[in-house]
Amino acid sequence: MGYDFVKTMKLNLREGRDFSKEITTDLNEAFIINEAAVKAFRWNNDQAAIGKTIDWGLGKKGKVIGVVKDFNYTSLHDNVKPLIIQILPEGYGFIALRVNASALPQTISALSAKWKEFVPDESFQYSFLDDDFAALYQSEQNLQRVLGLFTVLSVFIACLGLFGLAAFTIRQRFKEIGIRKVIGASTLSIVSLISKDFLKLVVISFLIAAPVAWFGVNKWLQNFAYQMSVSWWTFVLVGVVAVFIALGTISFQAIKAAVANPVKSLRTE
Repeated sequence: MGYDFVKTMKLNLREGRDFSKEITTDLNEAFIINEAAVKAFRWNNDQAAIGKTIDWGLGKKGKVIGVVKDFNYTSLHDNVKPLIIQILPEGYGFIALRVNASALPQTISALSAKWKEFVPDESFQYSFLDDDFAALYQSEQNLQRVLGLFTVLSVFIACLGLFGLAAFTIRQRFKEIGIRKVIGASTLSIVSLISKDFLKLVVISFLIAAPVAWFGVNKWLQNFAYQMSVSWWTFVLVGVVAVFIALGTISFQAIKAAVANPVKSLRTE
């Protein structure tokens, strides 16, 4: 790491100080650690870690000059691991820069020119930190797309089935609906009569599916070190949406039957 790593990455320095070019011993004798490292070394607290000696090996030994707040530098599937930051010029494998996103093309062009000036034999390659972190969750993103596609297909197929079942059921009760119309039943009462039987099935299906979905989601969340609980109102909202989708699917057939001429329905064999 370089002298400006903490500043560039905007790490939260909890105790101590950052590396300084003015202090020559920082090059070979200074370490900055995270809170997880403080716990791993079993030091009492962040303040107690300042001044502690770390033997890095390979002839490098120094003291802790600062403690930064824990931050995730790997996937959220894992807990934050102990981290030791040091100045290691011979170990530089990349350069981290904070750039202005509003002038990104010009900045990349200028960096490429500088790179060719200093390292003409090596190609200029770059990546963005947010893209690197997003790549850690590629499997989750793929799963999201697949589940989204299958959810849309499932809802569409379910609506087709419900639409066909409603049409068949209404056809079977065509004369009953006509008789109810003759004796004074309103359009709303007939629609309610037809719809409630289907909505009962939707509610029963939801009551069966909700616990299974809750179990599956919580099982999946166990793959992450940092978990969130799924609120009960999420399932209630999904249930309400399912009822409205079912009601919208049935309504066309129900209203069509309710407003039909009762004389025509009574003559139908």
